[in-house]
Amino acid sequence: MTGPDDRSGAGQTPSGSKAIFRRCAEAKRWFAAALVVYAVVIIAVFAAGNASPAAIRIHIAIWTLLPPILFVIEYWAMSPMEEKVFNVFVAEQQIAGRVWAAVLAVLVLTQAPLPLSMPGSGG
Repeated sequence: MTGPDDRSGAGQTPSGSKAIFRRCAEAKRWFAAALVVYAVVIIAVFAAGNASPAAIRIHIAIWTLLPPILFVIEYWAMSPMEEKVFNVFVAEQQIAGRVWAAVLAVLVLTQAPLPLSMPGSGG
């Protein structure tokens, strides 16, 4: 019987797989950081009004499509996995999905025309 304290090596991934998993996790962190920086820069450029309509469409399309595609690829790449690891993975993807949706909303809202008067105000 193996458990979390079993040091015999039975039931554990080989050291090569652990190294690959660690490198993937490290790459994932750097990629996530790069996406956050990209999002901040694009939001700042959009909010300042310094982007052409074509650039706006391209960046919104990139942000709309790229993260969900990466979520699916990551899910396929991580399958199969232990239940505990899967639960952590799902929690990470839920957080990432919420951040993605929030950034997308901000990108779209920075491009929405602001109303000059409130409906029903008579102005």
